[in-house]
Amino acid sequence: MGDRSGAVRSQPVAVGALVLVGFVSVLVSSVTSMALAPLAAAMGVSMAAVVQVTTAFLITAGLALPVAGWAVDRAGGRLVLLIGIAVFAAGALGGGLAGSFDQLIAARAVQGLGGGSLEPACLALISRITDRRRIGAVMGLMASAINVAPVVGPVFGAVLLSWAGWRGIFLFSAPPMMLAAGLLLLSLPRRVGEEPVPGAPRDGSDPDGPSRPDLAGLVLLGLGFTGVVFALARLGAAAPWTVAGAALAGAALLVIYVRRALGMPDPAVDPRLFADPRFAGAAAIMALGGALLFSMLTVVPLIAREAWGLSGLAQAVPLGAFGTGVLISMSASGALSDRIGSRRIVTVGAVCAALALAAVAVCLLIGTQMTVSLVLLVLAGASYGAVSAPTFASIYRILPEKTAGRGTTAALMGMQMGSALGVTGLGLLVDAPVAARFSWALGALALLMALASGIARAALTGEESSAR
Repeated sequence: MGDRSGAVRSQPVAVGALVLVGFVSVLVSSVTSMALAPLAAAMGVSMAAVVQVTTAFLITAGLALPVAGWAVDRAGGRLVLLIGIAVFAAGALGGGLAGSFDQLIAARAVQGLGGGSLEPACLALISRITDRRRIGAVMGLMASAINVAPVVGPVFGAVLLSWAGWRGIFLFSAPPMMLAAGLLLLSLPRRVGEEPVPGAPRDGSDPDGPSRPDLAGLVLLGLGFTGVVFALARLGAAAPWTVAGAALAGAALLVIYVRRALGMPDPAVDPRLFADPRFAGAAAIMALGGALLFSMLTVVPLIAREAWGLSGLAQAVPLGAFGTGVLISMSASGALSDRIGSRRIVTVGAVCAALALAAVAVCLLIGTQMTVSLVLLVLAGASYGAVSAPTFASIYRILPEKTAGRGTTAALMGMQMGSALGVTGLGLLVDAPVAARFSWALGALALLMALASGIARAALTGEESSAR
């Protein structure tokens, strides 16, 4: 395809705005993690409860993904992105101005709805406004910004927390997001960013084009996952019958969804994709990786604060060490997987991540110097990067081109839900009244990576040849 940048009023401004959106959307996660302990104290809730600040965002973001993908196909990325930014910023303002914990959770759920639409819309716009000969450079710029966010996020979050308190942690993202929206309005005319994908009619009359969203399916998925996550979050804090009822209801709704989806040509998430064991394995690894990443964003600041006695900017150093490792390895491991496939890289990376996390757990138990643990956290981050990027890339080698987009959406939804369940489970572990609770939490994360290694070795077969 040819150069599409000619219709854009300012290519650098448009790309800069998209990169800013990607950077801020990832930065929010690492910045929010720095506020969980102070937020729990300010709101008078337990750590098991305060992690709902993260899980509420993850669940609604995961549910927004398929709707956003459908809307991008029909209305173009510009309109979807502007709406997503507005919803995201509204959620940020609502969180910062919340007068109660319930209001904060509701605001984070709203923010997640906006956040889930940002990635598909950004990728669609980059694809439409960038010359094919320069798409690699632009995508590389976006990837660099996203990978830098976990490194600078902890430091920025610590500074913001000391200056503005926990409310500033939520309010900060609204201004740069609105700035990005203004830049997009100035640089992208409507005819560039709001035309539908060729062949995708707006009225849904073409059976070969994108169909209407499976709203009933999304409701079943949302209620099902919410029931399961709620049950896990309320273990030990609610009556047993309440927990059991929520878990059974959630599981039943998920079963109903799967049975319904198997009889539909275009469900919200197609369970038939998981009949390919390679895709199922990659999706499972992404879910485990999401659980690890968001759990680390939650637990490492707590370890820095409570186990190592760090405060202020120093409290951000351990999470920054983990983020530095991710930054070092993610791009390199993704590029290497293009040459040799993902199986060996992911298997070795997951084993190394498990060993590094287990070693940090032991260091906490025996009271080893913090410096040793910081080195191990860099190694854990680098190992996670070697799991994450190659696994995501493998989806495009496993699935045919016509189903790759739908498979990506399904895998990203699974990653969001895995992240939500992982953070919820972690909240239960770190809230336990035992001295070794952080070691138990890291040990559990090490087991997740050991499981990911086994899945990679067994499932990610046959995609190496297509990488060569």
